[in-house]
Amino acid sequence: MTIIRGATTLTRDCKEEMQSAVEALLNEIFQTNGLKKGEVKGFLFSLTTDIHSYHPAKAARECGYDFAPLFAAIEPEIEGALPLCVRLMLFTDLNDERTVKHIYQKGAKILRKDISEVLNIALDGPAGSGKSTIAKVLAKDYNILYLDTGAMYRACGLKALRSGIDPKNVQEVEKMLPNLDVKVEYKDGKQHTILDGEDVSTAIRENAVSMAASNISSHRAVREKMVEMQREIGTKMSCVLDGRDIGSTV
Repeated sequence: MTIIRGATTLTRDCKEEMQSAVEALLNEIFQTNGLKKGEVKGFLFSLTTDIHSYHPAKAARECGYDFAPLFAAIEPEIEGALPLCVRLMLFTDLNDERTVKHIYQKGAKILRKDISEVLNIALDGPAGSGKSTIAKVLAKDYNILYLDTGAMYRACGLKALRSGIDPKNVQEVEKMLPNLDVKVEYKDGKQHTILDGEDVSTAIRENAVSMAASNISSHRAVREKMVEMQREIGTKMSCVLDGRDIGSTV
């Protein structure tokens, strides 16, 4: 017996979301693996404890996948688990040379980074066009990072202040840049900004840091360094970025 695995996420707990997500997951599994009805012996779904509105097995039956036994169970509650997640184990009697492909959609892609592609979404547009609003919606829908580039400039400003450097002094700031260690982590559905190994997500919101970030962002060398870092982040993790020149430059 060969097992094909899959998973997807919902953006909200409702019947319509469940029906759409389950149908999309099953359709891709069957199409990608070239499955026929007679090759499938059973469907085993599991769902996280924050899903109450609808049953994934019932959703599968209603969209035409009712030719084999369907079963679903609630997963144990695990701290930090991916929210609103539906997983699937598809039991088949495949015995040919076919290499099966497991399918992870939407936010569930982070569960299998070894087989999921890195997804980068760039939104360009003028001020007030709604870039940030749409970017945050997309990031939540796909459960990926909304890259707050402003936080990176703030971390750079904080580095200058901690190093006794005037953020307006371009020569001193440029000397600091080779030792600038800013990283971004995606945990608990939000961005954490790491400076020199320390989580400074709260510290960078202080008024003094805001002013430092404003001053330091005016230096060309700093902007070039931030672009370099943003490109590196984009190669390592899925994220949504917005700005006037994100698509054309970053």
